[in-house]
Amino acid sequence: MSENSSTKSLALLVSHDTITFLTKTNQHDELFYSEPIVIAMKDLNQSVAYEEIEEMIKNHLPLLLYYNRIIVCYQSTPVVIVPQAYLDELSETNYIQKWPQDQLVCPLSKIDASIAFNNFGNLYKVFQNLPNFTNAIYTHTAKKFLDRIKYDREKIQVFAQLINQKLELCIYNKGIFTLYNIYDIIGDDDIVYHILNTMQQLQLDPSQVEVSLDGNISADHPVYEHLPKYVHSVSSNEDIQEKGPKYLLYKIFECE
Repeated sequence: MSENSSTKSLALLVSHDTITFLTKTNQHDELFYSEPIVIAMKDLNQSVAYEEIEEMIKNHLPLLLYYNRIIVCYQSTPVVIVPQAYLDELSETNYIQKWPQDQLVCPLSKIDASIAFNNFGNLYKVFQNLPNFTNAIYTHTAKKFLDRIKYDREKIQVFAQLINQKLELCIYNKGIFTLYNIYDIIGDDDIVYHILNTMQQLQLDPSQVEVSLDGNISADHPVYEHLPKYVHSVSSNEDIQEKGPKYLLYKIFECE
């Protein structure tokens, strides 16, 4: 990098009804992050025409130009964990060529599997037709969540992440990946309910379960009052407490 040069990266967090923009500038080995910009969308879980999405994106086109790297991180449902052996079998039979066009597949780093997730069809097509999106990276919050988990082969661990009122749960039972799921959260009590209900379905002993909370679950969230009554321990991500909500957007840049 020359003395006066800099590189700019763009991260997009895409939910069913919003796109959040965050930029990172690397100049003289210093990093600068913008404030996030949130753009409202029509509900992409419904049928939205390509032309409507294209018009919305073009209205905000200046936010999408002149970047060295672009990362698009989806927060969409459904998300399916697909064993690698199954994908290999599809590849051998060439059936993988018929994989649904409204789904993307990303390999996981700590599990011998990939995630398949909804790419919101026409939105993905619009992205593909933008000139500087040719080499964009497409990923999902589930991949970033599952890839950074640090599990202990001696413990029963529940990992929970809340982003935009969606709760992602992952469970490792003494080092064995057991479950991933994503839930819609309406009220604060829903977090405790989904964690305890999932534990009950898997017949986990609450006195041995350690819960790790991540995402938009601040230190004063009611979950810290109620959940410790039912499980062995509850911990939080200290980076989130320090950096606040933008921490989650910063993590998107890790796949550069």
